[in-house]
Amino acid sequence: MRLKLRCGVRDMQTVLSICRWMPLVPLTVFLCILSTGCARKPAPKQEPVTYRKAAQEIQLGSWERELPADIVLLLDQSGSMSKGRQPTDPEGLRATGSRAFVEFIVQRSSKDRPNRFAVVNFGSHAQRVHACPLTPIRSYDDPALQSIFAKLVQLELGNTNIIEAMRLGMQLLREGGSFDYPRNRALVLFTDGEPDDARKLSLAQYFAELSQFIKEQVKPAKVDVFVIGIDAAGRRWSRTVSYWQNLVGSDHVFTAPNMSALKSYFNRIVQRIWHLPEVEPVVVSAKNPVEFELEPYLDRVEFHIFPSRKGLTLRVIRPDGKVVEPGKDADTPPVKHLSTFDLLVIHDPEPGRWRYEVIGGEGSVEVLRNPIPLRMRLISPAPVHPQGKPMRLVAEFKRSDGKPVQSYRDYPLALTADIVTPSGKRTQVKFPLERGRNGVYVGEPTLEAPMEVGEYQVVLKVSGGGKYYSDYVARVQVKPIPYLLVNEPAEGKPLPPAESLAVRVRLMRAGKPLNPQEAFTNHPDYLIIAQVVETPEGQRGQAVWLNLAKEADTPGQFVGTVPMPETTEGMYFLAFKLAPEEPAKQAIADQTVLEVIVQRPPMPGWQKVVWTLLGVFGVGLFALVLWLASLPRMDCNYAEIYPIGSNGEGDPVVVFLANRKFALVRTRPYEDVKSRFFFFNGHKGEQQPITVRWFTLILPHMRTVDVGSDIIIGKHRIEIH
Repeated sequence: MRLKLRCGVRDMQTVLSICRWMPLVPLTVFLCILSTGCARKPAPKQEPVTYRKAAQEIQLGSWERELPADIVLLLDQSGSMSKGRQPTDPEGLRATGSRAFVEFIVQRSSKDRPNRFAVVNFGSHAQRVHACPLTPIRSYDDPALQSIFAKLVQLELGNTNIIEAMRLGMQLLREGGSFDYPRNRALVLFTDGEPDDARKLSLAQYFAELSQFIKEQVKPAKVDVFVIGIDAAGRRWSRTVSYWQNLVGSDHVFTAPNMSALKSYFNRIVQRIWHLPEVEPVVVSAKNPVEFELEPYLDRVEFHIFPSRKGLTLRVIRPDGKVVEPGKDADTPPVKHLSTFDLLVIHDPEPGRWRYEVIGGEGSVEVLRNPIPLRMRLISPAPVHPQGKPMRLVAEFKRSDGKPVQSYRDYPLALTADIVTPSGKRTQVKFPLERGRNGVYVGEPTLEAPMEVGEYQVVLKVSGGGKYYSDYVARVQVKPIPYLLVNEPAEGKPLPPAESLAVRVRLMRAGKPLNPQEAFTNHPDYLIIAQVVETPEGQRGQAVWLNLAKEADTPGQFVGTVPMPETTEGMYFLAFKLAPEEPAKQAIADQTVLEVIVQRPPMPGWQKVVWTLLGVFGVGLFALVLWLASLPRMDCNYAEIYPIGSNGEGDPVVVFLANRKFALVRTRPYEDVKSRFFFFNGHKGEQQPITVRWFTLILPHMRTVDVGSDIIIGKHRIEIH
């Protein structure tokens, strides 16, 4: 019996050793796989690269801004305005309304991009003595305002010589250099009747003369004409409305019902010139509060407040019921008290239902509201786009603080655009929001190689789930100028992480390769700059010069290596720019922005299978450990396993089970009896405390055994003691 016990203990020690090392099997397999390359291989080590650093960097930002305006007010000062049996404006309200018009325009000005305003008072003649030249107005306290206001007074100048007023208005624009720079330009005419002068022409003749002048002088100069008419008698102005509508368009002709309404029509013209949403004026009284809806995606909202008497105050209530407190609320600066109205501005207002209330007693307050929408602004194409270069739209949509605009749940954001060619062909473009980075979005599809020269209109559109819509038109000139075509890296093809990026571009013009010496005086190796302008972490790389390729069969080909400031996976913006020495060419130098996706190569299929199997094995092993830990301890001393051969039973294998949760044992071969594994574990029931498990082929089996009894399994007998 001592021999039997020694044999059983030796086998049991072997089994325990195997069990002890089983948890290390997955780790061993994992290390073997790593040594054979199952893990993703790191990027190949690169040789050190020497860069030719460029002193100037490429700036990625929108070029398109709200253009300043040059506006000439043609103010009718004929006798019918102030005298006669039924004068149109005996109290001189046209002067007050015109001063409000000037202050509306100041609201759109800034110190570095001021709007300019001119006045032409006319009657029988349009004389310079009654005119104010084109004057910049930078702010509400600009002293230049007083020189304009000095000309906005009530006069009596005779007849209504409109053609002479328009000629002087155009002359003031020319003298002010308005046509030398990109600006919004408008002639705004206010009159109470028909054209009339000493010639006494027919109405048709007067308008034929005006039509010829506008066609030959005004429209080619891209000057808009707006007309506001009023006639207290209801006769003279009404006869001319159809003429004016045919001449300048029905959306540029307004009929004011009375002089008090003049300021609201001047505000409507401001909305038209700067493409603002048009909102009707509202009159609020203490007894009649007024609700109004504010749209989403607004930069700010301006309230021009005209109380009917002193002592009245307009109170604005937010959607949550809180009263706006100017000067105290973070989004609302103090109210500005101007000469003709009070100005209240709320920045970044929440969309929803707002309310006006009037406090201070009887009376009313007229409110002209101008919502200022957040606008998409073009980064690419530039103001002048090369003929033959694909036109890909890159735009930014940000708040005034530079942060990206977040989509409202009730107004899901959508950014789109239309590209309209000079011949009228329209291409629709979408900006996928999910691909945007820091408020910068790339449009799809690209307008392939525009060969038609001229002015292209890019209509940038912002919508909010069918409940909100605004658009803005940016104008791009397509001309036959040099540009860059990127051959390498290929856009849309992922690249592995690396410390530098090989690039190859070609200098082109009108769709054909261009030798740099034919267009630029630069040395070719100091003509093209390349730079990573934005990484996934917001970093900028070093700007470097590209080299002219030495291959004789590739004219205009430039090559180089661009440093990568980081090697993380994600979206990078890679930019290329022409840097000509000639100042005249610098303003229209082409700039190309490319999206580069950096990501590690995908894992091969066989590696995915191996990792899947390892995962399954790990989960199974973890479940096995939990199950073994949950087993109860066996309430017995030991088990004896006897092989049953043809000549009887052989020596047993002894397995000690006292106070153990489980045991695994392998028997020895005996005569025609093969060795096999048995697994013992505690049983949760009290009647049959021991469970014996074994496999036949691949099928599992189990039996429960009482202490002091035995069972026969195949050619083995097991006794539990």
